[in-house]
Amino acid sequence: MIGKFLEVIEFREWVEKSVPIKEVSNNGKGVYEKVIAQFLTVLVSGFRFSHTCWWGHGVEVLRASFGLEWLPKSSTTITRFWNKIRTQGVGERMGETGRLLAKGVVRWEGIREDNLNLDSSVLTRYGEQEGAKKGYNPKKPGGGHPIILRSPF
Repeated sequence: MIGKFLEVIEFREWVEKSVPIKEVSNNGKGVYEKVIAQFLTVLVSGFRFSHTCWWGHGVEVLRASFGLEWLPKSSTTITRFWNKIRTQGVGERMGETGRLLAKGVVRWEGIREDNLNLDSSVLTRYGEQEGAKKGYNPKKPGGGHPIILRSPF
């Protein structure tokens, strides 16, 4: 069902047009497949790249559902892929195209009320610490907690 929905909104075309990562290797397996792997990880409530293994069973069914020949089995495939985005500007352009995709999918005129979720994600300042999360430390108060506001339109 989700695979069909992504087909209807032409998600593969959007990925191929909007994701700024181009594979040049003869061994490259495809950008769309890696984006779908990340999507599946988030779909099963994964919040770390290592959670790619959470949907690892039934890969044949997932490949058939999303019309894929291949899906990555290793989290390092995904991290190497996303690490190719080196500048903030490229990430911001990807966010802009994502918002355009959402505007095409969601019928905004019918929405009367919504939630505004503010994320207190931690920005790493001490090198590349993939998957680092802010934890409880009494000497450094202010651990991240999401703030949820309810706002009428």
